[in-house]
Amino acid sequence: MSVSWITIAILAATIALHLLSGLNPRLNLILNSTIFVIWTTGFGMLSWWMWGTLTHYCDVGHWNDGTGIMVCKIYKALFTFALLGL
Repeated sequence: MSVSWITIAILAATIALHLLSGLNPRLNLILNSTIFVIWTTGFGMLSWWMWGTLTHYCDVGHWNDGTGIMVCKIYKALFTFALLGL
């Protein structure tokens, strides 16, 4: 959640700088690189936390019933969309 707020703050600051005085390309590169590193770190932590879910099959043996299997599939789909978003 904090990465999202930091991203919003940096985007607002760069928009204001661009509109008011012209945005320095080096500053923009530094800010965007910093945000990229933070997002990549967050995604790495998410991958580490979800590793057990991502490596197991979505079957009754691991997830007990149909609801558990659906949760497993949703976790895997959300992880895939997060990877594409990164």
